Amino acid sequence: MGYVCTRAWRDLSDNHLYAKGDEYPFDGRAVPAKRLQELEQGKNRAGLMLIQRVATEDAPEPAQEPKKQVRKAPAKRPSRSTKMK
Repeated sequence: MGYVCTRAWRDLSDNHLYAKGDEYPFDGRAVPAKRLQELEQGKNRAGLMLIQRVATEDAPEPAQEPKKQVRKAPAKRPSRSTKMK
């Protein structure tokens, strides 16, 4: 999984300026899971979601299970006794 910036911001840990759409981290270094969670969930000094997880060619997102199809019951027809004459 990779991460993409959702807005422009400056990383206070290394003073790097990110633009919207930039890959995070810019140099491919390892980032602690706690830091990724802070940036992804808005639990940072800015209080904003700054990165978003995206699928990469190296590690595609896991496939989702197909949804079950639910059949709807056919609509009931009004009986003859309830029809207006």
